[in-house]
Amino acid sequence: MDYRKDAVTNSQRNAEDFQNQTLQKIHQVPLPNEIPYAARDLNWQNESSSQSPGFSQTVSSLISQNDDLHNRLSVILKRNAELERRLSQYQEMHSQITNENDSLRDEFSLYERRFQKAELDVKKARERQIEAEGRYAEYYSNTQHRVEELNDENNELKKSLYRLRNFHRKVMSYGKLAFQELKLSLRLSRDEQAQSEIDRLKYLEMSNQLKDEVLVLQQSLQELEHKSESDRRKLVENYESRLQSITHLHEVSIQQLGHYKERIRNLEAEVNESIEIQVESQNRAIFEERKRIESENKLILEIEKIQSENTGNRARISEIELVNKDLVSRLEFEILKNGELIAENEELRDRRDGLQIIWEEHNKVIEEQRRKIDSFEKLNLELARQLKVKKEEVDKVASELQSTLKIAERERRQMALNQRED
Repeated sequence: MDYRKDAVTNSQRNAEDFQNQTLQKIHQVPLPNEIPYAARDLNWQNESSSQSPGFSQTVSSLISQNDDLHNRLSVILKRNAELERRLSQYQEMHSQITNENDSLRDEFSLYERRFQKAELDVKKARERQIEAEGRYAEYYSNTQHRVEELNDENNELKKSLYRLRNFHRKVMSYGKLAFQELKLSLRLSRDEQAQSEIDRLKYLEMSNQLKDEVLVLQQSLQELEHKSESDRRKLVENYESRLQSITHLHEVSIQQLGHYKERIRNLEAEVNESIEIQVESQNRAIFEERKRIESENKLILEIEKIQSENTGNRARISEIELVNKDLVSRLEFEILKNGELIAENEELRDRRDGLQIIWEEHNKVIEEQRRKIDSFEKLNLELARQLKVKKEEVDKVASELQSTLKIAERERRQMALNQRED
């Protein structure tokens, strides 16, 4: 049983080894469609390289140098494009900074115009304030002068009234004294009655005259009092009206002055704010100008660096182009020089076609071998199945034999025990 099992295992191993060797041989031989594209297009180079190794090495070195130069040229062009992109970015930044600087200048000029306008408004307000103060001083001086004149006129009228009243008192006192003297004269002497009568008549006449004069004086005094009272009232009313107008004008002037002061404060605040904004704008403009100058300097340095690099790149590109032209000319010379290898290339192509035919025949043989291997594998599988069945039968017989041997052993032991007992 072990011998049969080992034989089956060895046959399987041999079949697997044969299959692996066949596959290795198949993989070692390249198929026609596995030839690279460059090799199919440049078969004459491969065939010529097999015929002339020096030419192959020269062409390969020239091609490698040309590829290297192309790679270097592409790298330089990419770097040049990157530098041009950075240059365009710097130019865009420069234009943006220039636009910001122009906008700041416009804003600064606008603030300057506003500041000048505010200064003009403040100047006009101060001039109006000075003019209002002058007019107020003039009105105040005129009013004071007129009040003094009215006071002087009122004092004169009071003095006239006082003199008239004194004269009236003197006249009344003189009339009383004359009447008393007349009474005394009548009492003293009767003889003098006629004279007294005459004196009385004279006195009466005189008293009548005095009464008339007193009446005239009283009328004139009343007229003077009425006139003085009316004049006083008119003066007082005129004074009060003018005082009210002057007071109103003074209040209006004070309000205008307060308004002008408030406006001046507002204008001063606006001017201060404008000055602060102007200073801030100037500082910002100076900062932006410095920043712009720094950016321009950096940009100029970067542009000079880029220009120097571009100059170096142009020189390198010109050198590479010269070397490339030299290589192309050498390659063309080598191609023209090795034109007679084309015929050999045709011969090699014919040989390749023959090899392809042989390859197809070999593939047919391989397919036949594969079919045989498949049949052997099927046979091995059938043998393995039969061996498995036989193994199962043998195992079954072996188990039966073992059970029979065990029964016989038990019977033998039983017999031995029986014999010992006998």
